[in-house]
Amino acid sequence: MPTSERIANVVAWGTVVAAVGLIAAMVVTGDDERPRNTGQPRASEFRSDTSMRRLPALPGPEPGGAPKAVAAADDILRAYNQRNIVPLRAMACQLTKVSGHLFDGFSDTVRFSREGKPRVIGFTAEVPFRVSEDGQHRHGAMRLRWDGNRWCFVTAVSKPD
Repeated sequence: MPTSERIANVVAWGTVVAAVGLIAAMVVTGDDERPRNTGQPRASEFRSDTSMRRLPALPGPEPGGAPKAVAAADDILRAYNQRNIVPLRAMACQLTKVSGHLFDGFSDTVRFSREGKPRVIGFTAEVPFRVSEDGQHRHGAMRLRWDGNRWCFVTAVSKPD
């Protein structure tokens, strides 16, 4: 009958042989070929003389740009100068509320004018404006948003100089 020491040696050697066999199988069946074309180019596949190409624009409407933002701002400022809420409500963005009391407290001498170029960043624009009243001036910024079809009015805030 085998002794327990002899059984332990057989089990230990069996484990070593199994581990060596597993490693040998992994080495033999390992994939040393270059990866097949998966549709994704690797950096090594690019030639050194290739230049970066511009991708085509994504489909869909693009923001109207500075000229359309200026036109919208001028229309909004004209409505302010005429104290006319109807066009302001029509030009307001979906979540912008134009109060019926917007012009309460405005004197007849208050005038609004665009001052400088708009700053367009993506789908938003900030248009500087000036408020003049009896020789006093304030500056402010009107915020517009491109809603996919037009520049709409978000808000206008002025502060004393």
